[in-house]
Amino acid sequence: MLIMKKILSVVGITGGTFFLLVAAICVEEWFSDPAYAADMEISGLIMCIVLGIFGVTLIVLGIQTLRLQKLYREYKEIAEASQDGFIPDMAAILSQPEDKVRRNLEKLCKKKYFNDAYVDNKAKLFVRKDQMNQKIGNPSFTKTVKQTDAELITVKCKGCGGINKIKRGAVGECEYCGSPISGE
Repeated sequence: MLIMKKILSVVGITGGTFFLLVAAICVEEWFSDPAYAADMEISGLIMCIVLGIFGVTLIVLGIQTLRLQKLYREYKEIAEASQDGFIPDMAAILSQPEDKVRRNLEKLCKKKYFNDAYVDNKAKLFVRKDQMNQKIGNPSFTKTVKQTDAELITVKCKGCGGINKIKRGAVGECEYCGSPISGE
């Protein structure tokens, strides 16, 4: 699936560039050559502009797809390395705010990069269904989540005064302003 998305994004960017160039040449000819403008009429100019808008749209969608693929590769490594899918731990590894990591995981699930996965906002977990069978009824998983919740402490950011939750003894960033915080 990733290869297909990669091909589609490259085709989109290439095709979009082609349509944009054709539209630019067409519009330039329209304004520089009165005989060409008379032959094309106003409908031809409108068609060139629509072609240009279509080209820009293809380029933007292609770039967005490439960015999502890069994000997926980055998050896939972290998700596979995470034993319990605890989002605050993943955020600490990525050195990103927890909320940003959660939003990115939700976006990747929605766009079907992570098939059969979801974000449990209440438990702050990224749950992949291929691991769910291992976790259901597994006492060590339940213990890990409860133990992690117990180790979280509330820290007031020295930069902005925001209240953050962080693991005891961990170092991270304020989810509001990005200032360093410590769970000591």
